[in-house]
Amino acid sequence: MKYFLLILFLLLSGCSKKTEPINPIEDKEEIEKIEETEVKYIDNNPIKLSLYRNNNGILEKVNTYTSKWQKLNEIIVLSTVYSEDDNLYGYYFQDIFNEYYNTYENIQEYKIGYHVSFDLEDGSKIDKTILSPKDNDVIKCFIELFLYDDINQEKGAWYRHVEENEVTENTIFTSVKVFASTYYDQISSPITLTAFTYKKDDLDESNNYKGNSKYTIILEDKASN
Repeated sequence: MKYFLLILFLLLSGCSKKTEPINPIEDKEEIEKIEETEVKYIDNNPIKLSLYRNNNGILEKVNTYTSKWQKLNEIIVLSTVYSEDDNLYGYYFQDIFNEYYNTYENIQEYKIGYHVSFDLEDGSKIDKTILSPKDNDVIKCFIELFLYDDINQEKGAWYRHVEENEVTENTIFTSVKVFASTYYDQISSPITLTAFTYKKDDLDESNNYKGNSKYTIILEDKASN
């Protein structure tokens, strides 16, 4: 009987040690240490911007644009300028862009990117960030975004969109052409297009933009209205 009580005592002692609750104070300190190691995102981007359409030499800010979409034709060409004015005037785009660009300090640290989203007739949704020409691969059956660097060009000279192998550290995608591709008619909603300015830490691991320096417009197909 004595041996039985001794064994029972040892078993109970072992269980009590294993089931001992975690000290709430130590647990709180551990959580605080983990939180301190996490990098908190702070958006210090001061840039204000809008998307503009060239209308007979005047850059007009676009909010919503309705047109008749046609297969293998452009829907619209838009330019990103660091301004919130309704209309911009000037002979050369480089001069207009730089007038606002140069009002910011350390402006060369920021790039211009685009984000596009729309629904398809099969119920799926396209949601894509475009940081360079190669990012068109996911959407190019429906629409394609041709990116232009209007700044690093000779004034008055002809130039085309930028190819992936032509992108450099100095490339800045100031304009975008939205082009209706082969299966554009499978798009069942307006196209939402956003221009934004960013540094690398303004993007999450999926390249989604986290900041507030952005401007969004809606493109509608007149045929669907």
